[in-house]
Amino acid sequence: MLAKETDSDLESFCPQQLPEKIDPILENSADGSRWGIIIQSSVSETILYQKNADQFFIPASNIKLFTTAAALNQFSPQFEIITPIFAEGSPPHLQTLQIIGKGDPSLNRNDLEKLAETLSQTGIRSIATLVLETGYFDTPAINSTWEWEDVYAAYGTAVNSLILDENAVTLTLRPQKVGEVVKIDWDNPIAASQWTLKGEAVTAPANTDYQVELNRKFGTSELNLRGTLPQDIKTDVWQLAIPNPDYYFRDVLLTQLGENGIKVDQVQFLDSDLSLVSGARVSELVSPSLSELITEINRNSNNLYAEAVLKSLIAESGEKAIEKELTALGVSPNHYSLADGSGLSRRNLATPRAIAQLLQGMLTSKNFEIFKSSLAVAGINGTLKNRFQETPLQGNLQGKTGTLTGISTLSGYVNPPHYETLIFSVLLNHSQRYSSEQRAIIDEMILLLSRLKECS
Repeated sequence: MLAKETDSDLESFCPQQLPEKIDPILENSADGSRWGIIIQSSVSETILYQKNADQFFIPASNIKLFTTAAALNQFSPQFEIITPIFAEGSPPHLQTLQIIGKGDPSLNRNDLEKLAETLSQTGIRSIATLVLETGYFDTPAINSTWEWEDVYAAYGTAVNSLILDENAVTLTLRPQKVGEVVKIDWDNPIAASQWTLKGEAVTAPANTDYQVELNRKFGTSELNLRGTLPQDIKTDVWQLAIPNPDYYFRDVLLTQLGENGIKVDQVQFLDSDLSLVSGARVSELVSPSLSELITEINRNSNNLYAEAVLKSLIAESGEKAIEKELTALGVSPNHYSLADGSGLSRRNLATPRAIAQLLQGMLTSKNFEIFKSSLAVAGINGTLKNRFQETPLQGNLQGKTGTLTGISTLSGYVNPPHYETLIFSVLLNHSQRYSSEQRAIIDEMILLLSRLKECS
């Protein structure tokens, strides 16, 4: 929480005084952490403050700025991910129904339900072979640089060609009477069937310590539950990855087809290299526009969406597409190294200057307004909804947050009341503080910018 400001705190100051305001904040927060900071004019590109601006840092979800800027400029804001569907045969019996996955991260059970209803309405009653094309992305579904404890959580789920329900399932634990085993609820029985849950947690008296542990056994789909859940915690919610999303897509689709009176004899999975489209194109599933997808990525920091968009960019335009677009924006290739599109990997590296170059370059892009509007707004929405509230920067800062253990980042655009628009990037690594404390220090620093004034 930011401390309440006094009248003296709100006194304006000149840009030349910014170092003497920021440096004490950094000195007071010294805990072995590393800071990378750059603050510059969006008009003249004059640097108002910098610290380690050319050194590499792990940027966490600030990497999403690279992904979305490159995709937006390579494609168009209206770009959609189309999942085509082909059929061979005629009602009531089809020889094949082929769905070619293109990595649309927005597909959900309702989409498959509507597809099954449409097929049924055309008189289809049986399908000899349901073909699911799963090889559009030629990179592994799970990034090899992600940490093991991340990949069983929903934010680290696999990114495959046929994504459904964001490849995630929700497990909710509910306390019972003291001493009784907690109640377990899954929001989706089809997805839940892929997990084997062993062990149990017990209800503890109210106001005791929360001690629930839920761990995945390495290399398996086995979850081990243990510990105690205080009775006054009404729900303990776990967002988990679906272990095999290809099978989940198949099982949901088969269920929907069956409920609509359509029998399927067999299912075949095909890799892109083996795919031969047969029959006529009978339908398609269409994603929201790219402008909507990048809003979900930047505003809500959706990892799956970011990875899917990056993989689509590579699949459509090649491995060098992102570097080409970033270079066109003025971002030096020597100032970043990308291991993924979401920022979950700790092998991502970027300098504060690279992020500032990206934000500066987007100012002159024809897609700037769409890019800027995709960012979270301080005190208003997204990952910045609960930050900078009731301060001069509420509604006047658009940015991208980033969080990993020991890491907090924030980069974006800020509009001080009495000064020109500024571009900033703050990257904090190796901190021993709680994430909330890290964010508070960053916010205190950035809030100083609201007090800047023009000086001769």
